[in-house]
Amino acid sequence: SETKRKEWLRCQPMSVIFNTKGTKFKTLGLCKEMSDEEMETWLLREQLLFKRPIVECEDGALLVGFDEEVYTKKFV
Repeated sequence: SETKRKEWLRCQPMSVIFNTKGTKFKTLGLCKEMSDEEMETWLLREQLLFKRPIVECEDGALLVGFDEEVYTKKFV
């Protein structure tokens, strides 16, 4: 939802949330040098452009993408 997206963007910058390495980004032929506004417009149109997974933690942290070291520190 728009509310959730705005909440996430308060926790992490667009450069972290927007997935430039995924198949959807490549098949759309998008340019990595987009403004945050352009990336936000694309996120509204194509949800597969969100980097995944996105994990909302009880302490308010927002983990974006899989990083084994970060997950180990957070959950073990």
